[in-house]
Amino acid sequence: MISESSMMESRVTRLEVEFEHVRKDLDEIKTNLKDISLRLARMPTIGGMWGMVATVIGVALSMISMTVAVIVYLPTVMPGLAN
Repeated sequence: MISESSMMESRVTRLEVEFEHVRKDLDEIKTNLKDISLRLARMPTIGGMWGMVATVIGVALSMISMTVAVIVYLPTVMPGLAN
């Protein structure tokens, strides 16, 4: 017959093994969270994104205005283009 202390010992041993598995899983989760945190730190913020959008819009408007200025200026330099 199995004594109560040996049953308790086997249950404690099983719990220790399960705890080791849980501990390994927690260590893996910590590592993953650190990786995610580092990736998020390198991503642009909302303000940075709006800054990029404003820059693109500014460059596009500048190019459009230069194109319009050239189209308006060319007929004064080359009268044959006014047709």
